Amino acid sequence: MVNFRIKLLTSILLTSMLPISTSIDNCFAEPTTVVYKINPAPISPRDFMIVDSIRSYLIRKVEPGSWLDSDADDGDGAGTIFFANNALVIHNETAVHKKIQNHKSIRKKLVPVKRKSVPLLSGIEELKDVGSQLQKKMSVKFDEEPLRNVINTIARESKLDIKIDSKSLRDLGIEVNAPVNCEIKNGSTLGVLEQSLKDVDRRLTWSVKGKEMLVTTIMTAENQLTKRTYKTSRFNVQNVDHKLTQEALAEIITSNVDLTSWSVLGGPGQIELLNNGDMVIEQSTRNHA
Repeated sequence: MVNFRIKLLTSILLTSMLPISTSIDNCFAEPTTVVYKINPAPISPRDFMIVDSIRSYLIRKVEPGSWLDSDADDGDGAGTIFFANNALVIHNETAVHKKIQNHKSIRKKLVPVKRKSVPLLSGIEELKDVGSQLQKKMSVKFDEEPLRNVINTIARESKLDIKIDSKSLRDLGIEVNAPVNCEIKNGSTLGVLEQSLKDVDRRLTWSVKGKEMLVTTIMTAENQLTKRTYKTSRFNVQNVDHKLTQEALAEIITSNVDLTSWSVLGGPGQIELLNNGDMVIEQSTRNHA
């Protein structure tokens, strides 16, 4: 019953997120976000239980290792599913979406909503000087290639100025020549960079200052946070009648964007709720993106 109530509340709170979610193509690890309308729309408690069972089935049976909530032994993915106003908002790799859409029984219940996509990186203030290069497509195959060489290759192919914060890496015992094993076909520059760093050490990240990118550690990046005001007043209201409340939006953000980086779990990230409905967020460049 508690789980059902949470799902029902989420359905109400996330309504205004639909146009946002459908426009985001996460270039970091090359997954995409697709909104699937539920057919027929759930009305009764039993309907919502069926929706919950579909969500559980997808996580358990459709590429279980690709989901964030998966219990699979090889589960190391970032795929997520949100229940939002008679729809499932699914964020995962293109191959997973194809399996969902071709599944004989599921495809009758989940109908993808097609919307015009909006470029993610070019519209982000922190990435305004490098966004176009970060979205440039490239194909790479690194086999035990030193990290330093990998970064040089990515920089050369994308025409970006990328440097390595060698001192921060050494402080954590990470060698700049650590081997990288990564193969990506027709991926974004940022996707290639993210996957290469992940292959070396999950404590690695990147930051941007003007036209310069820096490969550094999460610890260092968290000491260089920036503040940005988000104009959320246009859909933040003080009731839950098919709109997001300011508090609900803040909870959604802190629950789904680098969970451990927020102050509620001991991290440095902060969200300040303004009286006019906007919010000021202090975070790393990557998490702003």
